[in-house]
Amino acid sequence: MPSTIDVSNEVPELIEAAAQKLGSMALLAKKLGVKHGTISQVAKRQKTLGPDLARRLAPALGMTQLQLFQLAGLITETYDEQDSRAVQRIKLMLRDADADTIEEAADVVEAIVSRRTKINSARTHTPRHATRKT
Repeated sequence: MPSTIDVSNEVPELIEAAAQKLGSMALLAKKLGVKHGTISQVAKRQKTLGPDLARRLAPALGMTQLQLFQLAGLITETYDEQDSRAVQRIKLMLRDADADTIEEAADVVEAIVSRRTKINSARTHTPRHATRKT
């Protein structure tokens, strides 16, 4: 995973909107516990967004860390791709086992993946800002 990413997406616009909502970029920086210059430079695309700032920034943007990491490009592979590869690796490891053992192992892995997918879906289904009353 890269330590920083190119902020050539909508993250700067989201930062500007969050700052405007709070009243200023300085207030957003204070809320995040970072220097004003740091967040301002990211908003102006003069500095890259690192994982630490992304973790702090996600709640201020009304999204989960996973959503921001995906939006910003910090995560390039989806859980589905990772899980699919993991299942294939396990099947390869079990290639000399009998068919029932392989199927049982695959069922266990798929159950774990299904549970994780449901948990992640529940966390990311509705952004926090969408549930707030104005």
